[in-house]
Amino acid sequence: MFAKSSFWIALSESDGISTSMLEAMEMVAIPFQTSSSFCDEWFENSGVAVHENTSPVVKNAIRDGLSSP
Repeated sequence: MFAKSSFWIALSESDGISTSMLEAMEMVAIPFQTSSSFCDEWFENSGVAVHENTSPVVKNAIRDGLSSP
């Protein structure tokens, strides 16, 4: 099922970089993760750090991430 996914979302407020996120990146899914320790450094151009866990911010992050090349 995951192999057909275009993106992966993890909005935990305390987790760091998870194995699941790394697996998502390996499967070429766009990871969206709450900004946590080193999140921005891991992603560079391959994921989206969500800096605030609220509906409007998450919605805009997903919209922007899916429209990026």
